Amino acid sequence: MQEEGAKNNPPTIEFATMTGPKSCKIGDLLLVEEDLIFSEHLLNRLTIMVSVSESHSDQSQYIQPLQVGDEVAVIRVSQTRYLVLDRVVGL
Repeated sequence: MQEEGAKNNPPTIEFATMTGPKSCKIGDLLLVEEDLIFSEHLLNRLTIMVSVSESHSDQSQYIQPLQVGDEVAVIRVSQTRYLVLDRVVGL
């Protein structure tokens, strides 16, 4: 009966806290690299503005990869896998 009810209920977005570069916790549930799917931009430094001064020093702006303590939005995509949607911040 629960399976039939679940078919009509879409998965919900949950919030998690990064515990490492490829692990996070949703409440008490620890998810490790094997449990998670990431967009590439969350794992690598991303350049958002390129700027080099006259003295040739790099003044570019970057978004850093996920770090311990970052808050992320995740959604369950199977019984054992979660998709990390993006880093989230409060204003």
